[in-house]
Amino acid sequence: MKFKKEYLKTVKGTAATVFVYRYIGIHLAWKFRNTKITPNQLTVLSFLSGLLAALFFSAGSYGYLICGTLLYQICIIFDYSDGSLARFKNLTSNLGLWLEAILDPLREFFVIFGVCLGLYSHTGNPMIWVLGFILCGTNYMMDIQTLTFESFPFAEKGMRAFAPKNRLYEVGKQFISVRTTRYLAIIFFAIIDRMYMFLVFFSIYNMLVFVLIAFQLGRVVKSQDKLKLFVQAGLRDESNNDSSRNK
Repeated sequence: MKFKKEYLKTVKGTAATVFVYRYIGIHLAWKFRNTKITPNQLTVLSFLSGLLAALFFSAGSYGYLICGTLLYQICIIFDYSDGSLARFKNLTSNLGLWLEAILDPLREFFVIFGVCLGLYSHTGNPMIWVLGFILCGTNYMMDIQTLTFESFPFAEKGMRAFAPKNRLYEVGKQFISVRTTRYLAIIFFAIIDRMYMFLVFFSIYNMLVFVLIAFQLGRVVKSQDKLKLFVQAGLRDESNNDSSRNK
């Protein structure tokens, strides 16, 4: 229990939308810690739940839409449980990371495709596929952008240095996690039966967040390049001074 409380402390400070799923996921993982269920099984179960949700979404009718939304929430909770379960059972593995890297984006693609198919079958509006393409495309671009930035050795330190210390930033940070915001928002849009508006809203939202994050990360990278040039210039000056002394 003490380990669980210590682990829950890591959730503090995360975006509100992330907090909701991580908090539930940690509690669920704690329940599974003494069972035979493995983290990789939860990852696969999350993927299969997502596929089933996509199938319900593709049916298009209101009843199936609500069922698909409920299944999708279960799928996301499982997704936020597997990593915690791996830590509780000390079963972290490269295979688990690989499965998540492959299955999570694939699950999201099928869910968005299911939503688009269900809407198109009822409305015949071709704009639905354009919005679906934008949503999937921006998801992919944000993943590539994040993975590329995180590969830099200065990534974590650089972001802390550039994070503004003001109330506006703290409020904005709560909504910067596009996917978890979308996971929660889909409940609202499904209940009011406005999934087309869901696609419109998050297509625009994804693009805006992508541009904002790209700008912020670009500033961090540029600052590191300037720092590198400054250090190199200093080393050259020091080397030249040493050479002069030796003469």
